[in-house]
Formats: sequence, C-alpha cells, structure tokens
Amino acid sequence: MYNIITGCKRSGTSALMFALRQSGIPILGHKYPIRLKNGDIMLDVGSFKPFSGEDRKNTNGYWEISPITDGTGLQKEHQNWGVKGDLVKVMSWVLPLSEPDLVDKIILIVRHPREMLMSRVKCGQINKNDYRMLKIGALSFVQNTLSVLKWAKEHNKELIIIDYNDLVVKPHKLHLACHFLERGDYRIGMKFIRKNINAKWCDLDGNEMKLAINFYQNCMVYDQDTLLKEYNIITIEKMAIELANK
Repeated sequence: MYNIITGCKRSGTSALMFALRQSGIPILGHKYPIRLKNGDIMLDVGSFKPFSGEDRKNTNGYWEISPITDGTGLQKEHQNWGVKGDLVKVMSWVLPLSEPDLVDKIILIVRHPREMLMSRVKCGQINKNDYRMLKIGALSFVQNTLSVLKWAKEHNKELIIIDYNDLVVKPHKLHLACHFLERGDYRIGMKFIRKNINAKWCDLDGNEMKLAINFYQNCMVYDQDTLLKEYNIITIEKMAIELANK
C-alpha cells in the first residue's frame, strides 16, 4: 500500500512532496520526468531529466511518475513499483480511479483559488483573458477536491487536509504531515519550504470564484463529512459542464 499526496494543478503537491522527501520519507516519483505522448498514454523515459521549455517551472522538481500521477491512478500492475509506505503523487482528478487496496493514507493539499489560478496562468495552463476557463478552473478545484473526499469516505481511508498558504508562512506545520504518516523529520524538511514573495492573485469575480473561495476557507474549518454535506458535487459538476459547453 502507498501513501498519497493529492491536490489540484498548482496547489502545492510538488512542494509538499519535495519537503517530505527531504524529511527522509521515501517517495515513488521522478524529479523531472520527460513525458512523450503515445496515443492516450503518457510515458516516463527516465528520472532526473528536465521537462522541455515552459513545462519546467518547479525548480525543486515535480516528483511524479506516469501514468500513475496524472493518468490511471494506482492500479494492480503498480503494486510492485515501490515498497509499502512509499509516498506517491496522484492528482485529485485521478485518485478516484485508483485501486483502493493500494492506497493507505491520503494527504490532500489545498491552495487559495485566486493564487492557484494565477499560478496556472503563469505556467501557461490557462489564458488570463479566458474568463470561461478561469471559472471552470475555480469550479474544478471544488469538484475534484470533493471527489477525493467522497472517495476516501467510501473506502474508509485516513485523510488530512493541509493548507498550502498556511504551510509556506508556517513551515513548521510540516509536522502535521510527518505525524500523520508516522515517519520523517519535519525539522529538516521545513527548511525547504519557501514562500513565493512574487505570488499574485487572479482577479476573477463571479459566483464561481465566490464558491471556490468559500469552499477553500471551509476546508480548514469543517470536517470532511460536513464538507460533503454542505457542497453538492453533482450541482458543481453541472455548473462546470454548462460553462464548458458555452
């Protein structure tokens, strides 16, 4: 069984993976995997090699392994890729595809949606003037996070939520992750958590952003059952589909 770091794009999954790796926790993933498209399959062609061009944004690495991270999730054929307790990065929209028997504990990291969306803009994932895609991005944050919570509840998985924005201001809170995983020395790993002093926020307004901000704030207030009761994932999915079809 593997322990999981999950979250949305640009939510801090890579930063948390790196900090925990430096804390002494073994991980299953490459620093800079090169991905080549082969039909619908993403292939790793070696570890510690750089992404090309604009894709290489995280100077401390991505610590991903395809196709687990962003393709298939953990499947039976992956059970011997690592050893029990290895930490694996699985993106939030992929985790519910995983084989439950391969998943032990889950750390879900969330980031303020305004900052997260602007980071996606800076990385070229979304055009800053494409308000429809920005709105879809805000809704996807809520939808994918709820999907992880729902999946974890259905399969009786231990899960904690870590706030990226809080972590970069208070790096000692890495102890929450180490304590949860019951391994690693957070005092070492916290030295590798850096606040981006140039981080900017997306100025998107509207109901979608209001919903995303409200949800993000309540992630650190409500327990997981309350979040699932307060936010209707089906309604949010319909909102996203309607926007995508416009």
